[in-house]
Amino acid sequence: MSGKYDVSAGRKFLYYGGMALMAVGFVLFISIFFTAIGEMARPGFGPGLGTRFGTVTRPGLGAVDPGASLMLRAVTGMLLVIAGGAMRAVGAKGLAGSGLVLSPKKAREDLEPWARMTGGLVDDALSEVDALKRPKEAPARQVAVKVRCRECGTLNDETAKFCGECGKRL
Repeated sequence: MSGKYDVSAGRKFLYYGGMALMAVGFVLFISIFFTAIGEMARPGFGPGLGTRFGTVTRPGLGAVDPGASLMLRAVTGMLLVIAGGAMRAVGAKGLAGSGLVLSPKKAREDLEPWARMTGGLVDDALSEVDALKRPKEAPARQVAVKVRCRECGTLNDETAKFCGECGKRL
């Protein structure tokens, strides 16, 4: 069942692009902790001993504040994670489905693949319930014809030549 209910290529691009942005943002954000741990391991780190909290002169860059660099990476990483999450939501649910466009009709179209999937899952689950399965066709009921013995009155099968009780010919 492909084609009509598939998610468009643009929405797939938004979804996977959002995932990539979130990954880059997470790496940027986490990198500040590794940088801070690395700085603490350097000799001379401590209150008033190093130049960690002041400006540092770097060749070609001049005076640089390392704390500002860490803060910029952290904020940029968080913004990328937030933007990536928004992109993923729009990619998964569409503009109307994610609530950015107020149109119930368009939202229904955007969410159609997920609604179909949910209905398919419900159908699959219901097909597993024995009580809801169609009852098997009962074999056609056969009419049993019995023959009554004239001597003793016992009922015998119609194919019997002699009575099963008294042995007289039927």
